[in-house]
Amino acid sequence: MCVSSSMLSAGADLAQGFSDASTAKANAKLSIFEAKSAIMAGEDKAAAIRREGERFQGTTRAAQAASGVDLSSGTAADVGRESAINIEKDALLAGFSGRQQAAAKYYEARLHKRQAKSAVLNASLKSTSTILGSAEKALTMGAGGG
Repeated sequence: MCVSSSMLSAGADLAQGFSDASTAKANAKLSIFEAKSAIMAGEDKAAAIRREGERFQGTTRAAQAASGVDLSSGTAADVGRESAINIEKDALLAGFSGRQQAAAKYYEARLHKRQAKSAVLNASLKSTSTILGSAEKALTMGAGGG
């Protein structure tokens, strides 16, 4: 009787371990999806910053030209170049931010994958321990020790 209940317990431990591993693997897949989404969001934001910057620069150049300002040299040209540099810095920062978020999510995915492996290993060890403990009790009781 003791051996059969131990076998059931060991089987339940294994089932729980595989269930935990399955959950951890699903979480890893979700983290990878979130990482890819973060990269795309960063790229989209960078593209939007560049588009908005181009519109701003176009409006500014049009206003300056309408005022008779020479756009090819002097302060107007310097301001235009500085504005273009700042726009590109902002776009690069948005893309970098997305990649930084993605790196954190990829790391999270690796942790989930390790967690899945650990769950199976721990369940195997626990079920083996249960079976061996039960066998020891049975042998001890059979030898007149219990």
